[in-house]
Amino acid sequence: MFELIVAAKLLLTSPRDLVGIDRAKIEARFGRPEGVGTDFIPSPETVGAKDSIVTLDWPKLRIRLHVSSATKVVSLLGVTTTSDVLELASPVHIGVDRGTVLREFGGPLYEDGDQIVYSLKEESDDLPNDTVRLVFRDDRVVGIDWTYPLER
Repeated sequence: MFELIVAAKLLLTSPRDLVGIDRAKIEARFGRPEGVGTDFIPSPETVGAKDSIVTLDWPKLRIRLHVSSATKVVSLLGVTTTSDVLELASPVHIGVDRGTVLREFGGPLYEDGDQIVYSLKEESDDLPNDTVRLVFRDDRVVGIDWTYPLER
Protein backbone atom coordinates (compact mmCIF):
# COMPACT_ATOMS: atom_id res chain seq x y z
CA MET A 1 0.00 0.00 0.00
CA PHE A 2 2.89 2.40 0.76
CA GLU A 3 4.06 2.21 -2.89
CA LEU A 4 0.61 3.24 -4.08
CA ILE A 5 0.73 6.35 -1.91
CA VAL A 6 4.22 7.21 -3.19
CA ALA A 7 3.14 6.69 -6.82
CA ALA A 8 0.12 8.96 -6.40
CA LYS A 9 2.21 11.60 -4.62
CA LEU A 10 4.76 11.57 -7.45
CA LEU A 11 2.01 12.11 -10.03
CA LEU A 12 0.52 14.89 -7.88
CA THR A 13 3.78 16.79 -7.50
CA SER A 14 5.53 16.11 -10.82
CA PRO A 15 4.17 19.17 -12.72
CA ARG A 16 5.89 21.45 -10.21
CA ASP A 17 9.23 20.03 -11.36
CA LEU A 18 8.30 19.53 -15.03
CA VAL A 19 6.58 22.89 -15.59
CA GLY A 20 7.99 25.19 -12.94
CA ILE A 21 7.03 28.83 -12.54
CA ASP A 22 9.42 30.70 -14.83
CA ARG A 23 7.38 31.83 -17.83
CA ALA A 24 10.42 32.14 -20.11
CA LYS A 25 11.44 28.55 -19.32
CA ILE A 26 7.86 27.34 -19.77
CA GLU A 27 7.69 28.96 -23.21
CA ALA A 28 11.14 27.64 -24.12
CA ARG A 29 9.91 24.13 -23.38
CA PHE A 30 6.39 24.25 -24.85
CA GLY A 31 6.70 27.05 -27.40
CA ARG A 32 4.86 30.32 -27.52
CA PRO A 33 1.33 29.90 -26.14
CA GLU A 34 -1.57 30.35 -28.55
CA GLY A 35 -3.43 32.30 -25.90
CA VAL A 36 -2.51 34.31 -22.82
CA GLY A 37 -5.10 35.59 -20.40
CA THR A 38 -4.79 37.62 -17.23
CA ASP A 39 -7.38 37.81 -14.50
CA PHE A 40 -7.13 39.84 -11.32
CA ILE A 41 -8.10 38.72 -7.83
CA PRO A 42 -7.92 40.44 -4.45
CA SER A 43 -4.47 40.02 -2.94
CA PRO A 44 -4.42 37.80 0.16
CA GLU A 45 -1.33 39.76 1.33
CA THR A 46 -2.21 43.41 0.75
CA VAL A 47 -5.62 44.98 1.37
CA GLY A 48 -6.88 46.74 -1.74
CA ALA A 49 -4.23 45.27 -4.06
CA LYS A 50 -4.92 42.90 -6.95
CA ASP A 51 -2.86 39.81 -7.77
CA SER A 52 -2.68 38.36 -11.29
CA ILE A 53 -3.72 34.95 -12.49
CA VAL A 54 -1.94 34.34 -15.80
CA THR A 55 -3.32 31.56 -18.01
CA LEU A 56 -1.11 30.20 -20.78
CA ASP A 57 -2.91 28.09 -23.41
CA TRP A 58 -1.60 25.66 -26.00
CA PRO A 59 -3.82 23.25 -28.00
CA LYS A 60 -3.42 20.39 -25.48
CA LEU A 61 -2.02 22.17 -22.44
CA ARG A 62 -3.09 24.94 -20.03
CA ILE A 63 -0.88 26.37 -17.28
CA ARG A 64 -2.13 28.81 -14.63
CA LEU A 65 0.24 30.99 -12.60
CA HIS A 66 -0.42 33.30 -9.65
CA VAL A 67 1.66 36.50 -9.49
CA SER A 68 1.69 38.36 -6.19
CA SER A 69 1.36 42.12 -6.60
CA ALA A 70 3.15 42.71 -3.29
CA THR A 71 6.14 40.39 -3.64
CA LYS A 72 6.12 39.52 -7.37
CA VAL A 73 6.43 35.86 -6.31
CA VAL A 74 5.04 33.46 -8.93
CA SER A 75 3.26 30.25 -7.92
CA LEU A 76 1.97 27.38 -10.04
CA LEU A 77 -1.82 27.12 -9.60
CA GLY A 78 -2.69 24.49 -12.14
CA VAL A 79 -1.80 22.41 -15.15
CA THR A 80 -4.33 20.75 -17.45
CA THR A 81 -3.43 18.49 -20.34
CA THR A 82 -5.18 16.27 -22.87
CA SER A 83 -1.99 14.71 -24.24
CA ASP A 84 1.30 13.41 -22.89
CA VAL A 85 3.17 16.69 -23.41
CA LEU A 86 4.62 16.57 -19.88
CA GLU A 87 6.29 13.16 -20.36
CA LEU A 88 5.42 11.96 -16.86
CA ALA A 89 7.53 9.25 -15.26
CA SER A 90 4.40 7.31 -14.36
CA PRO A 91 2.45 4.39 -15.80
CA VAL A 92 -0.59 6.67 -15.50
CA HIS A 93 -0.90 8.90 -18.56
CA ILE A 94 -3.34 9.93 -21.28
CA GLY A 95 -4.92 6.84 -22.82
CA VAL A 96 -4.39 4.46 -19.89
CA ASP A 97 -7.41 2.50 -18.61
CA ARG A 98 -9.18 3.07 -15.29
CA GLY A 99 -8.00 -0.27 -13.88
CA THR A 100 -4.35 0.75 -14.28
CA VAL A 101 -5.00 4.01 -12.42
CA LEU A 102 -6.63 2.20 -9.51
CA ARG A 103 -3.92 -0.49 -9.38
CA GLU A 104 -1.15 2.13 -9.36
CA PHE A 105 -2.68 4.61 -6.92
CA GLY A 106 -5.27 2.71 -4.91
CA GLY A 107 -8.53 4.20 -3.74
CA PRO A 108 -9.13 7.84 -4.66
CA LEU A 109 -10.60 10.71 -2.69
CA TYR A 110 -13.49 10.78 -5.20
CA GLU A 111 -14.56 8.64 -8.14
CA ASP A 112 -17.46 8.56 -10.57
CA GLY A 113 -17.96 7.47 -14.17
CA ASP A 114 -16.16 10.48 -15.63
CA GLN A 115 -13.35 11.22 -13.17
CA ILE A 116 -11.09 10.09 -10.36
CA VAL A 117 -9.63 12.62 -7.91
CA TYR A 118 -6.58 12.14 -5.68
CA SER A 119 -5.55 14.66 -3.04
CA LEU A 120 -2.37 15.21 -1.09
CA LYS A 121 -3.72 15.58 2.43
CA GLU A 122 -2.50 18.49 4.52
CA GLU A 123 -2.10 18.39 8.30
CA SER A 124 -5.36 20.28 8.78
CA ASP A 125 -8.59 19.50 6.94
CA ASP A 126 -9.29 23.22 6.53
CA LEU A 127 -6.15 23.82 4.45
CA PRO A 128 -6.41 23.50 0.65
CA ASN A 129 -4.82 20.40 -0.84
CA ASP A 130 -2.87 19.59 -3.98
CA THR A 131 -5.19 17.56 -6.22
CA VAL A 132 -5.01 15.66 -9.47
CA ARG A 133 -8.18 14.88 -11.42
CA LEU A 134 -8.11 12.21 -14.11
CA VAL A 135 -10.91 12.61 -16.66
CA PHE A 136 -12.25 9.52 -18.45
CA ARG A 137 -14.08 8.77 -21.67
CA ASP A 138 -14.93 5.14 -22.40
CA ASP A 139 -12.89 4.15 -19.29
CA ARG A 140 -9.67 5.68 -20.68
CA VAL A 141 -7.88 8.79 -19.37
CA VAL A 142 -8.49 11.70 -21.77
CA GLY A 143 -7.37 14.54 -19.50
CA ILE A 144 -5.34 15.22 -16.39
CA ASP A 145 -5.85 18.33 -14.27
CA TRP A 146 -3.53 19.32 -11.42
CA THR A 147 -4.57 22.04 -8.96
CA TYR A 148 -2.23 23.56 -6.37
CA PRO A 149 -3.20 25.98 -3.59
CA LEU A 150 -1.23 29.15 -3.02
CA GLU A 151 1.67 28.43 -0.69
CA ARG A 152 1.71 30.60 2.39
